[in-house]
Amino acid sequence: MPDPFERHSRPNGCCEGIYSQPPRSQLRAAAVAEPERKRPAGKKDPALCKAAHWKGLHRPVLRRQQPLAGRDLPCTWQAAWTSDEPSWSCWHDEVCAGCGKVLRVRIGQEECPDFCPITAAELAAIEAELQRHRQIRAARRPVIDGPQGYRRKRAS
Repeated sequence: MPDPFERHSRPNGCCEGIYSQPPRSQLRAAAVAEPERKRPAGKKDPALCKAAHWKGLHRPVLRRQQPLAGRDLPCTWQAAWTSDEPSWSCWHDEVCAGCGKVLRVRIGQEECPDFCPITAAELAAIEAELQRHRQIRAARRPVIDGPQGYRRKRAS
């Protein structure tokens, strides 16, 4: 009797060459039973350098980012819109010396080669800028909280 879960039943004795493969359910069970490979054959490890993948890992170096407008942007202290304290703005990223792959876009202030402690004059200028940011944020319309409907509720 044909398996009720087979997609098609097999004719008895007719066309033996066509139906010589095992049923699909058996093929699926055999594929599940095969041991799993760690990684597909022929793929290179992403941690290895593309320029010379047989030589080893990437060689990270710091590089100044290429600005879109063509101007050179220095790493400095700045007043961010989202923060109420000064923050270090760095324009360096970490790339591989061999293949040029960008490994990290943002680096911390402790790794920046241009980092310098904030001076009193810079701190005063940034505090004035932060005060201006606070005033602009306070002058904006307040955020609407609670239920918001476009239609008035009918009196029932």
